[in-house]
Amino acid sequence: MWRSQSSRVFLGSVCLALYWCACSGAVSNGGNNISERIQHGESFLTNLFDTRLRLLPEYRGSSTYWLFHDNYLAAHLLSMTRPDLSRQIRSTLESFGVTRSGKIEIVFGEVLEPLPFRTYVLTNVASLEGKAIRTELVTTNILSGWEEYADLLLLASLAQARSAEAEARRNFERAVAMWDGQGFADQATKHSGLYATYKLALYLIAADRLKTSPPHGRDVIARLLAMQAPEGGWITDYKDGMPFGLANVETTCLALLALQTHGQAPEITLAAQPQLPEPPDGLAQFFDPPQKYRSDLGSFRSPLLFTDGTPVRTPADWQRRRAEILATWHNAMGPWPPLIENPRVEVVNTTRRGNITQQQLRIEIALGNELVDALLLVPDPEVPARKRPAVLVTYYDAETGVGLGAPMRDYGWQLAQRGFVTLSIGKPNAQIDLTTTNKPRTDPYLGPIGKAVRVQPLSALAYAAANAHTVLAQRSDVQPDRIGIVGHSFGGKWAMFASCLYDKFAAAVWSDPGIVFDERDRRKQNPNGSVNYWDVWYLGFDLGAIADPQNAGTWRKLPSEGQPRTGAYKALVETGHDLIELHALMAPRPFLVSGGTADLPERWPALNHAVAVNKVLGFDHRVALTAREGHTPTAEANEQVCSFFEWCLRPPN
Repeated sequence: MWRSQSSRVFLGSVCLALYWCACSGAVSNGGNNISERIQHGESFLTNLFDTRLRLLPEYRGSSTYWLFHDNYLAAHLLSMTRPDLSRQIRSTLESFGVTRSGKIEIVFGEVLEPLPFRTYVLTNVASLEGKAIRTELVTTNILSGWEEYADLLLLASLAQARSAEAEARRNFERAVAMWDGQGFADQATKHSGLYATYKLALYLIAADRLKTSPPHGRDVIARLLAMQAPEGGWITDYKDGMPFGLANVETTCLALLALQTHGQAPEITLAAQPQLPEPPDGLAQFFDPPQKYRSDLGSFRSPLLFTDGTPVRTPADWQRRRAEILATWHNAMGPWPPLIENPRVEVVNTTRRGNITQQQLRIEIALGNELVDALLLVPDPEVPARKRPAVLVTYYDAETGVGLGAPMRDYGWQLAQRGFVTLSIGKPNAQIDLTTTNKPRTDPYLGPIGKAVRVQPLSALAYAAANAHTVLAQRSDVQPDRIGIVGHSFGGKWAMFASCLYDKFAAAVWSDPGIVFDERDRRKQNPNGSVNYWDVWYLGFDLGAIADPQNAGTWRKLPSEGQPRTGAYKALVETGHDLIELHALMAPRPFLVSGGTADLPERWPALNHAVAVNKVLGFDHRVALTAREGHTPTAEANEQVCSFFEWCLRPPN
């Protein structure tokens, strides 16, 4: 729905992508912080200025000069740093008698009647020295179907920000719903298969105008920064995390405007992380690896290397690398659908357990908007009343987390007794049954039954946990920025993927999940704590097949025993990826591995990579590992878990 969607020149060749990857380190040479990035982008614009025509071409080497949107935007962007060029551009627009288009001016509040949207035409204005002067103009015809396009929803929210704020926020939220982890998957993206960079910029601009914190803002900014080309301009589109197209004036102007309005956003995000006190005496030792592992990084490929081998040197570099890792894993596992903005919550019953209220719930969190059984624990209100930290507990069933199932896994109950609001969930296909208290339900979850599987089951569970976070965050008695997650074994894998893929979890504990891909035969040492990510109910499902849990099969043999790797597990392992990349996504949020037979101290070389990422970001004491003899949690291990959450989630007095 944007002029350049149909007119920009795309170089969809491998050569362009390889060139950009090879040169991506050069972006940081133009600046390692946002202000330097902006300066580099402005230099790209000024270097394009044609002194004879007193205009900028669409892109370097182009013979087309767009009055609107390109030069109108450039005049605004350069008005402070290069007022001489800005005045010349404006004078040229006036000389051609073109001083409006009727749409892009919404960004600056310069349209008298911005809505309803109207169709537009691309028209020739003049031909000078073999160069085409063109512009975009809106017509009088009402545009239908505009709600299917993220850019128009965001422009509508900008247009309505002051006159109809409620409707502006609704349009903004409709655009948010189109975010799929990579970009705004609106009708244009579904048609072309490409994500438009300028929509990332419009999103940030609209959030600023509405004075709201943008959901997924960290990932949007990282993606936007990743699309800056070595010469300073912004690439028009991307696909599978790689740039597609050219750096042009329009995209660059909007990207610069977004970065100016959100200035130091990545740095602010990092600075906003709680400055935690030193770990208490009972925990401090677990943040330091044993002497023999302190400098050991194992054979893992560092997450501080971009795919092309360029090293991450700064926090701004890390934002781009983080986006690259997320894109890689979501591409392998299947992208998430939009998160559920306002999950339905149905109260089944309410009971009292001492000074704690327990509610049995049905909450709308799973793929396909499935309702999932859950148990909520709310301690009696404090005096004076204040919002509380909260923790999500993941396991086979909801009962175990609240102390009504398998023993020593009752994290929700123990934390509720310490003043936390807790929400315990099981797999979407595990219904609450309070008559069975000793065995977790182990029927595999593959996705909505009878439907084609589009997301690996473990990632689908992480998606459900992300929506469960929203359920907690929308409660009036919960501090939304102090929500953690914990799980044991299967639940530990679930908690790990959820907290790494969804950065609104402020902290995490993973109890003996197996934190790396490990194909060794360790049945004697670890009979009940398998690191079996190759199984179909984790990462081994061949996407596109139908979810049929009754015929999912049993645990499979080790790949070293002749069992072929399948699904995302095969793709990830055979291209050199490992779970340390996910650990790195936690930074700088703190996490604890409550280790048993699956995660012995020998896992420190893997965790040292997460420590290294935190060092780049300027944080210490963010990665910890405890050890116990068995896979089953112990009273001591559970005390460590609770102490960890009390340390990092409780607000200071």
